[in-house]
Amino acid sequence: MVRFKRRMRWFALAWLAVAMPADAATVVDGDPGGPLTGITYRWQVTLETADDSATVDGFVGGKSWAHPMNPGTGSFGLDAGWTHTSNWIYLTLAEEREIRLELLPSDEVEVPDGGGAVMPGDLVPAFSLWTGVDDEGLDEHFYTQGAVPAFVDAPGFAFLDHADMGPGPFDGSSATLTVTLPAGDYTVAVGGHDALPPTEHMVGYAFCAAAVGDPCPAVPEPGWALQLLTGAGVLWAAVRVRR
Repeated sequence: MVRFKRRMRWFALAWLAVAMPADAATVVDGDPGGPLTGITYRWQVTLETADDSATVDGFVGGKSWAHPMNPGTGSFGLDAGWTHTSNWIYLTLAEEREIRLELLPSDEVEVPDGGGAVMPGDLVPAFSLWTGVDDEGLDEHFYTQGAVPAFVDAPGFAFLDHADMGPGPFDGSSATLTVTLPAGDYTVAVGGHDALPPTEHMVGYAFCAAAVGDPCPAVPEPGWALQLLTGAGVLWAAVRVRR
């Protein structure tokens, strides 16, 4: 009986170790400030150490980073981006590090109504990077992808850089930016820059923040949380057996 109890405890601890994510990155689905608080962030990603990495995914408009509905009002001689068909990422670095930011096409994104269909993966990727975050006031329909958007008045908010594989056509390439950033909060706007017909449609993406030279990690599966709870249940059962 004693041997059985020990085996149960070791099994529970091993299950918990497998269930936990491999790195210390924290990914939160949704806006940390809630609605009507400046930029509506799709993801909040926190990297604690220089070795942490994370990947998030979603869908954006195929023309969202430089949209023809905003002719000539953007940066770099482009049309301005469309705020609500881009995705915004609240990125926090706990320490200074050199980091690779990469935006890739993805055909693994399910339609949000739960129908199980897969969004097109023909993203022509483009994204912008700013220092600072915006959590006050309201946003507007369009944004300048190479400057501080007109609706942002957060102190210290400033444009840093961008990566752009537009204007198309789609060739499966990823947009990559390698930068050294101090500890702090950053804003990333990811979108599509397909300036060619047909009209805009939604496309799947994966966005990765990783150490230079490291591969992008897989998007976390929701199942790991269930594994964690199951492991905790096994550990609790082992304690009950002991008692």
